[in-house]
Amino acid sequence: MAGAWLFAEEMAGRDIVSFNFYRLSPQKTALKPCEMSTSKVMAFVLGYQPDEAFLPVRADD
Repeated sequence: MAGAWLFAEEMAGRDIVSFNFYRLSPQKTALKPCEMSTSKVMAFVLGYQPDEAFLPVRADD
């Protein structure tokens, strides 16, 4: 089983998003929000747009 976690803070406020994500098998995953609703986590993940200033720079660019 592979897993990942995410914790994000709102830059201009006090809101946070936190969850664990597990790949249980090639066909099955599990999302475990930390003390918040699944809908809040999904809204954040689906609406997330990274700031270009924080994107990694590729060596071949």
